[in-house]
Amino acid sequence: MGKGIFANRLKQAIRLFTLGFLSLCCRLVSPWLSRPEVLVLVYHSVRDDDWFYSVSPADFQRQIKYIKEQYHPVSLADVCQYAKGIKLLAHRSIAVTFDDGYEDFKTNALPILEMYQIPVTLFVSAGVVDAKDLGTNLPTLQGVALKEISAHPLVKIGSHAMTHRKLTRLSAENQKEEVIKSKRLLEAMLEIPVHFFAYPKGNFSTGTRNIIKDAGYRGAVTVIQTTIKPGNDPYLLPRIQIDRSIGFSEFVLRLTRVADWYYALWCLIIHG
Repeated sequence: MGKGIFANRLKQAIRLFTLGFLSLCCRLVSPWLSRPEVLVLVYHSVRDDDWFYSVSPADFQRQIKYIKEQYHPVSLADVCQYAKGIKLLAHRSIAVTFDDGYEDFKTNALPILEMYQIPVTLFVSAGVVDAKDLGTNLPTLQGVALKEISAHPLVKIGSHAMTHRKLTRLSAENQKEEVIKSKRLLEAMLEIPVHFFAYPKGNFSTGTRNIIKDAGYRGAVTVIQTTIKPGNDPYLLPRIQIDRSIGFSEFVLRLTRVADWYYALWCLIIHG
């Protein structure tokens, strides 16, 4: 076994042990567990390759089947209303999102979502995106194909800005163009309203958040990996990232409040 493979497996084992220990701790805090468990997942690609952000079709189907059997699939709009305190959601409610709009969403992910009738929000960029900003050369949905997807009853389209660049590295004016123009172009091209925004690479600031709110979006999603609570800022909604490094046992644990504890522990380690 190569050193790289061994190191990756060791990291996964340590991560799984930590999540399991945190799960045991969560079970001991029963009053806290009375609050409904609500979360949003984010995927990128569903295909058989070695890109970190890809999930194999077999793994994706197993995960979606588990969600259908064990959770209440809801829309991102429902979760946003829950965060605002406007809507009540059942315990173990979950929304599924995809970022970037790769072609394999149509060929590999959507048939599985259809099979289990899972609503999904697909975040796409409205402009020309450099492959370096995506981190991959995978083809993305464009033109007619994207319009066909946008008409699907299970799919809502959200904005992922114009060019997928980190917004906080841009001037305020360029940020406004990325946020406002992408909404306007997508709505004109697809002839649908675009209500939600996903921060490219999860990168945001208070100023960026305010630009998105002022542009007329109803909410925005990050990659802060925790569950959703009433009172969460609807323009900074957390999402749990699912990628090829996450085995099924870890997937099951990440769909609980263990995610909150794990994220807090990760922040403590990183930031001290």
